[in-house]
Amino acid sequence: MRLREIRFLSDSQYPGEGKSAGLARGMLVFLGERNLTREGMGLGSPAFKYPTATVFARAGFPETRADQGIIKEFPMDTRISWGKQDMDVPLLTCALEIVTSMYKKAPWLQPYCLGLGQKLLSRFSLQPHLRPIPSRGETTIKYQQQGHALEIECVITARQQKLPQVCLLNELGADFFSRGWRGGQFILPPSGWEQVPAMMDPTWLCDPDSGWAFSISGLEVEGEAKARLYWGREEAPNLCWAGFIIELTPYRPLQVVKCRYKVEFTCLTSLS
Repeated sequence: MRLREIRFLSDSQYPGEGKSAGLARGMLVFLGERNLTREGMGLGSPAFKYPTATVFARAGFPETRADQGIIKEFPMDTRISWGKQDMDVPLLTCALEIVTSMYKKAPWLQPYCLGLGQKLLSRFSLQPHLRPIPSRGETTIKYQQQGHALEIECVITARQQKLPQVCLLNELGADFFSRGWRGGQFILPPSGWEQVPAMMDPTWLCDPDSGWAFSISGLEVEGEAKARLYWGREEAPNLCWAGFIIELTPYRPLQVVKCRYKVEFTCLTSLS
């Protein structure tokens, strides 16, 4: 059976879905006319991670068509704050950021941390608010399609004295990509983020219905920063993402870091 083709599309006006609606996406992924991105951040979308806040770019900024590629500028000038109606609750926003950091550092805490986070959101009826802030920096990303792969090159620049931890998000819809593949067999993806060990067999996220799978490869970093790769999946009333995140942590104060990597798509039959 012939698989329907995967397509990559850039749309700076795309608002997204769920709690992250309104934030700038990377490249969108379509299967025929069906948008597989859902609540995910698309392929190659940046975030700056601080101890008590995460900073993104807001949707709507222009892009440039370059030779054999697309260049997008992401001004890092928007943070997510949690609150009730139109009022922020800074302490609870801080608590949710800390909970997320805890389960990434200690995967065995993940079920407890995710449960606590959902209880906080439910108990206080919290909603996400996108708040403009003075720009913390800029991220320039070039996307270039190579067959069923997307090559991504990033230049991340701090406007202040040094870069914080930088996250490069590669997320699609959890209702499509529901299974994992590693070591020649299907596995369940973690509920939340879990680090992919560097020496482990390639890890894929799979859509059994369409027959497609995607993964990250060829990660290179220019600059004194440690790179970690995570994968995960969450599907809940306000969450529907599955994907990979590249986390860049500077070894020392840096103003600029560069990296490149590839998002590969392949059919499930080629993995068997």
